[in-house]
This record gives sequence, C-alpha cells and structure tokens, in this order.
Amino acid sequence: MGAAAPGVLTALWVLALGLGWAGWRSWQDRKAVRRRLARLVRGSRVELPWWRQAVERYRRRWRRSQRAASLHLRAEEYWGAIALAVLVPGLLGLLWRGPAGGLILALAGGGGTVAWFRARQARWFAQGEAELPEFFRGVSSAMRAGSSLPQALALVAEETPEPLKGEVERVLRRQSLGYGFDEVLTELAERLPSRDLNLAVTAIMVQREVGGSLATVLDSIVEAIVDRQRLRNEIRTLTAQGRLSGWILTLLPPALGLAIWFLDPAYLLPFLSARAGLLTLVYVVVSLALGFYVIRLIIRRTGG
Repeated sequence: MGAAAPGVLTALWVLALGLGWAGWRSWQDRKAVRRRLARLVRGSRVELPWWRQAVERYRRRWRRSQRAASLHLRAEEYWGAIALAVLVPGLLGLLWRGPAGGLILALAGGGGTVAWFRARQARWFAQGEAELPEFFRGVSSAMRAGSSLPQALALVAEETPEPLKGEVERVLRRQSLGYGFDEVLTELAERLPSRDLNLAVTAIMVQREVGGSLATVLDSIVEAIVDRQRLRNEIRTLTAQGRLSGWILTLLPPALGLAIWFLDPAYLLPFLSARAGLLTLVYVVVSLALGFYVIRLIIRRTGG
C-alpha cells in the first residue's frame, strides 16, 4: 500500500472510531427514552428475565463505581468503546499485514484504550483527592457560622472545582430525592475511593449518631489529610525515577518489536517460525513481566 499506508490507516481508524462512538451514544439515548416510555405506558413493574436482572444489577454497581464517576460513561458506552478500539485496528491490521498484524493492532488498540481510560481515571482521582483539605476546611467554617451539614456542603461545593464539586452536588441531589444521607455519603466514598474521604465520611456518620462538634472533628481530619498528602507526595517524588524506569524498561522492547514488524516483517520471521525463536519470545515476555513486577514491588515497599 506504499509509504502512506500507515497514515491512511490511522486516519481511517480515527474516523471509524469517532463515527462509531457517535452512533453508539445516539442509539443508547434513543433506547433509554423508549425504555422509560414503555415503563410509563405499562404503569406497573414487570418481572424481567434473569439475564436482564443481571444486567441491571451490573449497571447499578457501575453507577456507584469510580469508573462511572471519572469517565462520565455508562457501562455499555465503556465496553462499546473498548470493542471498537479492538475491532477497528484489528480489521485494518488484518487487511494490511494479515492475521498477525490484525492481532497485534487489536491488542494495541484495546490495551491503549484501557490505558487511556485508566490515565483519565487516575488524573480525576488525584484532582478530587487534592481538593479534600480545602473542601472540608470550608465545610467546618460554614458549620461554625451556623449552617447545617447539608447547607455547608452545598455552600462550599459552589466554590469547589471539579471533580469534587460534581460528586458533592450529586450527593445533595440524591438526598433531595429521598435517599438517606448516610447512603449517599457511602456512595460518594465508593465513587471517590480515597482513604482520606473514607475517614471523613466515617467521622460524619459516627458524629450523626453520637453527637458532638462536627466542625472540630473536621478540623482534626483536615490536619491528618494534609499531613498524609504531604508525606505521600514526598514519597512519590523520591520514587519517581524508579517508576519511570519500570515503565520504560517494560514498554521499550515491545514498542521496538512492533515498529520492526510493521517496517520489515521478514526481519522477525525467525522468532515466529522456528521453535528456538518462539521459546526466545516466551522468555522475553516472562522476563519483562517479572522485571516490571519486581520494580513495582520495590517501589511499593518504599511507599510509592
């Protein structure tokens, strides 16, 4: 297909992915509207088949998960995006380099999409966790000024940046719809699974049962959160080189292998056609996995 083939295939991949994503979301929105209208027309709850019940349970768990909060996607949208990221590159690789190329590009597309989702999720989590001290400091000040806990949460949430603002507003909306306050706080801790937030939520729930000055408790929690975050940041700074080395040493050989494969497949044929080559590939993969695991283990032992 010539030297321009990679660029053309990449452009087709991006175009197909975008069109498929837009079509999928539009179809899901129409499906949701039809389902709600059907429930209104029936006027009564209908017993669903077992597989639909399992799907609904999974959707409920998904809505309470960190992935749903950080990615702003429904479960079917998340898995649909991964499926498109696997199928489209796989088909393009199949047309370009045969079954082996299709398999490699399918794995690369799916793995890259999952990695991108996880990076977004980690960035969202880090932003939300960094906002906790100022948020609870503001809640404590508002309660000292005479506001109730829900009023203090609403007041401080208006001045809090995303993503914590959206999560707190979700808590207040669900409480206004009749959900219990402890229940929505528990959902908040599940959608933003931070130890610092879990500590604050636990303290709030205990204080609501036994009484006492919640503002004083929140002040103590803010001090603990600030100390923990400062220590965590120092440790991450000290272990940054080790973490980066682990990723580079693990990803560099596969990246070079993929580049050589698509530039000159015949160069790597001995690794795929001979028994010794296959054993070498297995040894390389196992060694890379073990090396990455050992580096991560050392970093975790040192607190990173």
